[in-house]
Parts: sequence; structure tokens; C-alpha cells
Amino acid sequence: MYYLTQLAVRLWLRIFLGLRIEGSRDVPMRGGVLLCSNHISNWDPVVLAACLSRPVSFLAKEELFRIRWLKPIITKLHAYPIKRGAADHQAMRTAVDVMKKGNLLVMFPEGTRKNHGSMVKIERGVGLLAIRANVIIVPANISGSYRFFGRLRVKFGEPFLLTVQDDPSSSNRLSVDEAVEMIATHMRQLSGEGLRN
Repeated sequence: MYYLTQLAVRLWLRIFLGLRIEGSRDVPMRGGVLLCSNHISNWDPVVLAACLSRPVSFLAKEELFRIRWLKPIITKLHAYPIKRGAADHQAMRTAVDVMKKGNLLVMFPEGTRKNHGSMVKIERGVGLLAIRANVIIVPANISGSYRFFGRLRVKFGEPFLLTVQDDPSSSNRLSVDEAVEMIATHMRQLSGEGLRN
């Protein structure tokens, strides 16, 4: 059912939103993965899921789980609740557990949607999550428009691990700020934008 829905959504996006996908074959098909994407619309999780050949999980704001008709839908789509604007240790543990079990987790490191195309400073919590999970990270960039017959583009970057550049075995020595900067650098390179403070 998941894959049939995924294929149907992908076809719909290609026809009506002009979806073009680049680099999806570089996303690992197995094992824990943290996919870090910019965030321009509430539809971003659906679009990213439709672009990949494996199921994805994601953290969604807990308010969505209070909507009676929506909760069972997003739960079946592998969504997990997270509190915005506060440290949510349970969500952190859940996210790490999801990836440790070999799943792909989508995160939006900017923390909220941005109407403009430029990337802004990403949240430190994503760096902490990446360090604790210690899985492959894949940057992604969504650009274009969600307007009908527009030009929606999704680009996936090269997978990487959080390691000190000259010592591949030293991932545990990275600080949270270093992890954040490494993720931000890969996302900047993919989007072609500069990071704004």
C-alpha cells in the first residue's frame, strides 16, 4: 500500500507540479540515514517521500497529532511527534531509535518553513541528533514552486558521515557546533546559497 501510494503521488507531482528529481540513486537503500532538507512548504515531507525508493520517517509538530482525522494518517506514514521551541528529549530518543533500527529519517534543520529560497541558520538540535545517531547523512534541497504546472525540483546530495576531515575514525570528537557546521556546509553546497546568520 505504501509503495502504491508513493508511486501515485510521484506521478501526480510530475504531471501537475513539474517535479524533477536529481541524485535520488545516491541515497542508501538500507541502513539508518538522516536526511536533512530545507523546508519551503507543509507538503515537503510528502514530496521527499515520493522521491525516494524506500520508506521514510519524519518528526512532525505535535499539534498535528491532536487533529483527530489526521493523526491515524500521519502515524501510518511513519510520523513521530515533536514539541517545537523546547527541548524534547523523548523525541530525540525516538529519532535516534528510528535510525538505529535502520530507517531513513527526514529532518528540516532550519526548524520551520521559509518562504524565500535562501538557507538560514540551522538548529543545534540537529547536530546533537546526528552525533547521537552516528548514521549516514544525506543533504536535500527543494526548490521551485508548488503551483500547478510549475517547476518543482528536488535534489539529493552526496551521503557523508560526521568525521573530522583528517581522521575518519574520530566522529565522537565532534562538538555539536562542529556537527551543525558540517551539515550546514553540505546543505549550502547543494543549494548554492550562502548561510545567513
